[in-house]
Amino acid sequence: MKELQIVKQVLPEIIFNFEEIKKSISEITAEYKNLVVTAETLPGCKKSQKELAHMRIEITKEGKRIEKIMSEPIKIFRDEVKEIVGLIIDVEDPIKEDLAVFDEQRRKLKFKEIQEAVFYFVVLYGLSEQYMGEIVIHERFLNVTASMAEIKGSLETQVATLADKQKRHIANKKMVAGMIENMNDLNGLNMKLDDFDLYFPNDWDDVSSLVSTVNHFVSQQKREKERLSKLAAALEAEKALEAEEALEAEKALEAEEALEAEEVVVDTEPVKPEPVEPEEVVTNAPKIETNWQEVAVLMAEHIAGFEGGLPKYWLDYYAKKARKNALRSE
Repeated sequence: MKELQIVKQVLPEIIFNFEEIKKSISEITAEYKNLVVTAETLPGCKKSQKELAHMRIEITKEGKRIEKIMSEPIKIFRDEVKEIVGLIIDVEDPIKEDLAVFDEQRRKLKFKEIQEAVFYFVVLYGLSEQYMGEIVIHERFLNVTASMAEIKGSLETQVATLADKQKRHIANKKMVAGMIENMNDLNGLNMKLDDFDLYFPNDWDDVSSLVSTVNHFVSQQKREKERLSKLAAALEAEKALEAEEALEAEKALEAEEALEAEEVVVDTEPVKPEPVEPEEVVTNAPKIETNWQEVAVLMAEHIAGFEGGLPKYWLDYYAKKARKNALRSE
């Protein structure tokens, strides 16, 4: 390939009447240096400012015009270089795309090889699936410059470290399991190792924290056991009291029934009373009839209105008594 060489180079040189214009402008501006704007000089100062602005604009405009003319060769040169580079890009881009595809395939094959190396070391060191997620495959492993020997060395170091961590965790779990078993035997509890996964699911390194957590959990379990024991005792006492009251109510009802049976006299030959003509009594008082069944219901509703109500056997007692009184009244 031929190199880009400058066949003819003429450095731009612009020569103009710099000194002459500088001297002229200096003389003109000297006349304006001592102007002071006052009410009297305001019109003249405005005129002087316009004259200065006109000179500044004209000189700047002419300078840009000459600079553009002198820059034209540079613009032509830049466009020609760009055209030549474009010829190269047209051929280079397809090759770059093919290289990118090839590199991606190479990276996939290398990543698969790295995964196989990871699996080998995991099996070799007996690492469980729980710790495999902590193995780091660095992006630099996929570079062309990264050798498999270097990569395998890094992976083995990681797996060996995780295997040591796994052993510590297993030992600590056994220690905690032993503590739990002893605490269960001493306190009559039924704790399991799985109960503590909520407290330290991924951290079995801090032994002091493990022991503290177990002791705290045991205290909670003991308090809960005592609470349930007291509650069960209270329920049993309440059932015994209800049974005793039910028995007393039944005895009272039987005693009353026995007393009522003694008061009943059975006459095998009843004496027929002489018929007596009833005297007609005229009264304005209303006739009162008692419905003992309604009385029993009202009585039961009244008693149930007390706080907590009365036991069912008392309500049954009053209802039975009311029915008997109703039958007797009939």
